[in-house]
Amino acid sequence: MLLNNFSELQKELTLLSAQLETEKVDMFNGIVENTTSFIAIFQEEKFVFANSRALVLLKCRNSSNLIGRNIYEILHPQFHTLIQGRLLRIEENRKNEAIPIKLKTADNDYADLEVNSVPFVYNGNPAVMLVGRDIGTEVELKNKLLEEDRLRNQIMEMHPDLSDFYTPDAIVRFDIDGRILYISPSYEDFLGISKSSVVGFSPIDIFKDEAEVGQTLSCAIAQVVESQSSLKVEIKFAPQTGKSRYFLVWLAPQFSETGKVETVLAIARKITSLKEAEIKLEQSIGRLNRAELIASVGHMEYDIASNVRTWSEGALSILKVSPEEQSRRKNGNYLDCIHPEDVERVMSEQWRSIEQNIPFDQMYRMIDFEGNLKMIHGLGKTQYDSEGNPLKFMGIVQDVTKLFDLNKRVLEEKDKYKLFIDDAPVGVMLFIGEELQYANKLMLQMVGISDQHELSLVLLKDAVHPEDWEQIAPIIENLHTNMLSKPINVKLRIQLEGLNLKYINLILSNCLIGGSKYTQVIVSDITSEEEKEQKVRQLAADALYLGQKNKLLEVIEQEIRKVLDSKSTYTKSDLQNILGIIKGFSKSEQDWELFKTQINELHSDFFSRLKRDFHCLTQHDIRHCAYIKLNFDTKEIARFFNVKPETIQMARVRMKKKMKLSEATDLKDFILRY
Repeated sequence: MLLNNFSELQKELTLLSAQLETEKVDMFNGIVENTTSFIAIFQEEKFVFANSRALVLLKCRNSSNLIGRNIYEILHPQFHTLIQGRLLRIEENRKNEAIPIKLKTADNDYADLEVNSVPFVYNGNPAVMLVGRDIGTEVELKNKLLEEDRLRNQIMEMHPDLSDFYTPDAIVRFDIDGRILYISPSYEDFLGISKSSVVGFSPIDIFKDEAEVGQTLSCAIAQVVESQSSLKVEIKFAPQTGKSRYFLVWLAPQFSETGKVETVLAIARKITSLKEAEIKLEQSIGRLNRAELIASVGHMEYDIASNVRTWSEGALSILKVSPEEQSRRKNGNYLDCIHPEDVERVMSEQWRSIEQNIPFDQMYRMIDFEGNLKMIHGLGKTQYDSEGNPLKFMGIVQDVTKLFDLNKRVLEEKDKYKLFIDDAPVGVMLFIGEELQYANKLMLQMVGISDQHELSLVLLKDAVHPEDWEQIAPIIENLHTNMLSKPINVKLRIQLEGLNLKYINLILSNCLIGGSKYTQVIVSDITSEEEKEQKVRQLAADALYLGQKNKLLEVIEQEIRKVLDSKSTYTKSDLQNILGIIKGFSKSEQDWELFKTQINELHSDFFSRLKRDFHCLTQHDIRHCAYIKLNFDTKEIARFFNVKPETIQMARVRMKKKMKLSEATDLKDFILRY
């Protein structure tokens, strides 16, 4: 009952552990695939991974168009030296800054990206991860602005009075009451309104359908006039139909000769693309925070110079504290929750990680703000400047309380298992592959050793009787693969040095303990039972032999009495008659028919199946097979046939040829299994 309960518990624990692990992996993959950032990983200068966004930007139909290609094969030649320098900085643990590069697309064009290269571990091996964003639009806009500046400067040199028409930004001049005095043509393109319809009007008058926009601009103008200083405001146009547009407006006071504010100059730039990117970034951060909350994971940053620690929402949720409460309590809130017995060790290991540039990896306890004890797994690494001075310590924390409790329960159940098995009336061994993991007391006694470390599969293999090796060899292979489709039951003979021959019965089956698959071997010593069975067979053979002998003697006695009673002298024919009785009795079919009946009662249809499958066997051969089926040894069978054991061995060789059995097949083993 205990073994069954333990097995069911192991299944539940394994399923739960696998589910948690799958959820974490799925969330991580989901974040990588759903991000708007370009993410690619390469090892030894060859790409080994690229997310969906990277494949889209490089115009690849699928990952096979990119995976395996050399980074320098698709990198624009002018950036080769720059990337080589960045990789060298990674090897030296130096910090890299984001840089613009060009990567060749599948249609032989180039994509403009701003990327950063960071060290990474992929499939257990060192790698470099490129994280970046598409700056194609920005580069195109920059090129257009440069071209526009060139044309504007050229025109300005010839026609200075036309400068307003060629400014790259929209320009508006307001009086101190907020009425428009001048608006540049580019502003008309921004808003789709004509110059004549807005001059002399205030923003509130112009943007009646966008009251918030008009109110924001009017308040900003009044603030600039009052403070006599410049101001930046962000404006959002959200029409009822169509896409929202965003502008960044810089307002500056213009002074008269007397030093009073005379007008307010406003310069506006479109920031719709930038704002949309910020919104997507916020959404990505939101998804990351949700993923952290689901996985009970959080991250932190420790600015070493300012001694300020920042914790993510995921980290704060582990402590049951809101971001607002964290902000109110300021620095050190998280550290205050570390268990008093662990805080010194955690802080010491963190500073050792920072000073020696080694990874931080610690398990420790925390007490959240509701008083619950939690087990935390912390990982971290330090960033350094070009001179090797530590800048930031960045870490990940995970609440592993559930897993810790599960492992604790597993260990408790393992202890119960060992307590139960140690004193079991049978030998028990646990294997992972061919490696012995555990053997109980009785098992060690069976093989005559006291230390489990002395017991091994090699020792057991060497102890197997040579005639039993064929049936144990497939079992060894099953142990190697750790896969048993069903329990295996086998009887063997073993003889270790200095010990008598033993007969053992093995039952092998799969067993799940603590999430690990074992092969459980239950060993029973059946030596006494086997010896009793052999004695029974010997007695049966002796009884059969004596029965035949007594019948023979009885018949001979009757014949001799007939001769004595006849009052005539002995003749040679009389002696030949007696000799014929002796020979004929050895070939008597009467006892054989009785013997066949007894065999069929024990082994149904044995003779009919033997005749059906092997037509070439004689009656003598079939009789020989029957004795083998009853597990009589060679000497016993030789007595039945009144021949020498060597004759029986030669007969078996001939029978194997008739039955077309391979040389490797043992006839006795074949008949016993037949």
